[in-house]
Amino acid sequence: SRPCGPASPPDPGNPDLPADTPRIGILTCSFAGDFHLCRTLARSVERFAAPDVLHRIVVPRRDLALFEALAGPRTEIIAQETLLPRFFLNLPRPPGAIRRAIPALRREIYLTPVGLVRGWIMQQIVKFAAAAAMPCGVVIHADSDTCLIRPLDPAALAPGGRVRLYALPGEGRLDTHLPWHVAAAELLGLPPCDYFGADYIGSLITWNPESVRALLARVESVAGRPWTRALARRWQFSEYILYGAYAGRSGLCPMPHAPSSRSLCHSSWGHDVHSPEGVARFVAALEPHHLGADVQSTEGLDAPAREAIFAALEARAAEL
Repeated sequence: SRPCGPASPPDPGNPDLPADTPRIGILTCSFAGDFHLCRTLARSVERFAAPDVLHRIVVPRRDLALFEALAGPRTEIIAQETLLPRFFLNLPRPPGAIRRAIPALRREIYLTPVGLVRGWIMQQIVKFAAAAAMPCGVVIHADSDTCLIRPLDPAALAPGGRVRLYALPGEGRLDTHLPWHVAAAELLGLPPCDYFGADYIGSLITWNPESVRALLARVESVAGRPWTRALARRWQFSEYILYGAYAGRSGLCPMPHAPSSRSLCHSSWGHDVHSPEGVARFVAALEPHHLGADVQSTEGLDAPAREAIFAALEARAAEL
């Protein structure tokens, strides 16, 4: 395969923050099963983000009462149903034993005008809807299993006033990922393409909400139907590849971004976090540009073990 679309401009670096730097928002889409993880994230936001940073946590309506414990002066809890068309119906969740046995059923299943939509697709639709509704100029996607480990630096999120776009050139050419590039080209009405030249998937990914709204308008124009239905009809796509292709390689996005190949998040993916030696190596691998870290929920660690790792990462970050 060959990269599609125009090449992204070079990374402009990290100049001084201009006076008109957009407001920052942190967006977390969660659910009851990840509440204990999300609580740690929310506490880290309170500790490391400026008071004017909005943290919006989006959960199924049935989980509102549980998550209200995290609400605060700058932490909002909203029901995902308020962001979706009323004809997207949330079906009853299967019993707990079934959800534990079948990971795909951990999240909700929806009945929509285009049929049943599985939780993974619905999660991405909710993420787009929530990002488009964020009242800020930069939105950071922070999954429940992430945590800030040092003060949030606005200059790292919008260098030169342009929203940062994570793009790792030449990476992500996996058989499992290439169909997501194909889907992005089709949804954006571009010539057939099976690789947009970079990997756009990661943690603590930044988007421009204005770009999100323009992207969704493009999807509607190409599909000739509401964007929610256009995405719900897809068996698979990646929200990060769709946004990355639109903002970085399509030539369609009217808002310029600042591409960067450096991740803002130090991920436990590929690390051993189950032994003292493995945790020590994971902590030692932290770099100065990492503003946060994730210890993936699939690791199965209990709360004390996770908290100890994040505490060690905070201590390491303070030394760098």
